[in-house]
Amino acid sequence: MQVEATVARDHTDATVIRAVGKAASANREVILLQSTSIQLLLTSAIERAKVERTNSTSVPELEAILLAAQELHRSLLQTESPADVIGEKAITFKRGVANWYTRDHVSILNRTFDRGMFVAAIGLCVWAGVIPSAIAAFIVHPKESVELVKELNKLFGKHGPDGE
Repeated sequence: MQVEATVARDHTDATVIRAVGKAASANREVILLQSTSIQLLLTSAIERAKVERTNSTSVPELEAILLAAQELHRSLLQTESPADVIGEKAITFKRGVANWYTRDHVSILNRTFDRGMFVAAIGLCVWAGVIPSAIAAFIVHPKESVELVKELNKLFGKHGPDGE
């Protein structure tokens, strides 16, 4: 879908935002379920990181994703929300996931819990129409993990595993 490719590169105008909102609205129930799961995972990860006082988890990025997931969730629960409002919330969620990946991609790819949370977040992005489903296919069927990392880096604006 052309809209997914445009949003993946963060080129968002009113037409794209509205198209994303319509896609998210069409997948409302699935996104609400996925969003609930992600919110629980994020809350747990944030609390754990704060208790452990570890610097290995990107707490600010996770808190931003949690807030974006909550706002997207609320906008979908309000059946009168316009498509452009829902589209903005979905794109904000995707940007939060991108920021987290950019900051903490090593942990995401190496720690099972982080990878699980990342996969759930990517699933929500696919259902909302803000990233191509091909990325999810790479994650689910990681035959070519090097290709997966390359695609994620392109999607989220990194050129190599270390941002080179």
